[in-house]
Amino acid sequence: MFATQFKSIVLIATLSSTAAMATSNDVQAAQLSDVTGQIEQVIASQTQQLLQSARQELMLSLRMQVAEAIDELDTQIADASASDTQSQTESEDTVILTSQKPE
Repeated sequence: MFATQFKSIVLIATLSSTAAMATSNDVQAAQLSDVTGQIEQVIASQTQQLLQSARQELMLSLRMQVAEAIDELDTQIADASASDTQSQTESEDTVILTSQKPE
């Protein structure tokens, strides 16, 4: 996605500079400088946007990973708690059964 945007920006800038070069030689030098400046501005702007998008995607990814890790930890704690409760109940039942003597 980023590469496609960057290629389209460079293509537009190249076409703009080519159109500017079609004018007279005296004006061409001034326009070339202007076009170069415009190309630099467009590339800098697009680079900033790409970096911002990448940063946002990274933050979303990290948040998702943290949420998944917390959910997994909660599941493990719940499973361990349920297992402990079941073991404790079984132990109590065993104690009750063994403490009763048949007559």
